[in-house]
Amino acid sequence: YQRRVHGSDIRSPDSSDYPLGRPGCNAMTVILKEINQEIYVLIQLRPKTAYMPNKFTLPGGKADPTDKFPNETAIRETEEETGWRFNEVNLLALGTHRCDYFYVVQRDYPPNYIVVGEPRRWEVQDISRSMNRLPQGSLESDRYGHAWVPVRNIHMFPDYEMVGNGNLKGYITKAVDKAKSANLFTI
Repeated sequence: YQRRVHGSDIRSPDSSDYPLGRPGCNAMTVILKEINQEIYVLIQLRPKTAYMPNKFTLPGGKADPTDKFPNETAIRETEEETGWRFNEVNLLALGTHRCDYFYVVQRDYPPNYIVVGEPRRWEVQDISRSMNRLPQGSLESDRYGHAWVPVRNIHMFPDYEMVGNGNLKGYITKAVDKAKSANLFTI
């Protein structure tokens, strides 16, 4: 079984973890951006009515039956939760527990995304009242329910505040390292 992700073939280490579309399959996206010569990551606040309410996480979620590959899940979930449609995402890690991780560096010039709408209000909640829970230097995004957190301060994020008890910090760090090695930043 093969998965096509950003122009390369990736063999599944365990063919039983796919096909996508069965309950429990997930994909998450680490969205990175340069702001004032510093690298930031986009974090969202889970709604009060969701699984793990009031926790911070990355855009992502379960595969739909229409998603043939995990990158399609990552792109669709990112669009639903942020209102941004990216043309492609890069494989970060063939995850464990049926979750694959992807990353993308958001560029404004030339843009590598389009705004297709507003974030779905049932997917995220207002983050403005929770900015004091984020690490120093965090900036509220123009996307409802989202904030840009400086990667240099991600270690200051309390594990109990994040979905996965801090495991996301490792994926964020890995995404930054991969993006740097691919020369996706100007700094």
